Amino acid sequence: MLAFLLDENIGGKVYRNLKEHGIDVVEVPRGSTDEEVLELASKRNRILITLDRDFGRLVHYELKAHVGVVYLRLKQESVDSITEVIRSAVEIHGAKLANHFVVITETTIRIK
Repeated sequence: MLAFLLDENIGGKVYRNLKEHGIDVVEVPRGSTDEEVLELASKRNRILITLDRDFGRLVHYELKAHVGVVYLRLKQESVDSITEVIRSAVEIHGAKLANHFVVITETTIRIK
């Protein structure tokens, strides 16, 4: 079963919605640096979900270790839209999300 870590830029309501839908998710400690967040996700074997594009730099240019990053690049960042795109990605792609940098928009999911 996939396990996720929600970056602090995604609210607690999304966390509760995902838990209610049976998704294994925990929230990142507030005030953590991006590097600390990525390291925590790796240590806990959790795929990071974030709205922060800086993780692309950490993964692709600084080659930081990770077990997967899901970057949400959404025009509408409401609780409902974030919850829905995450649920859809897990349902459709499942294990393919692990060990990849995934970019999700309202209409596409790119797995790199």
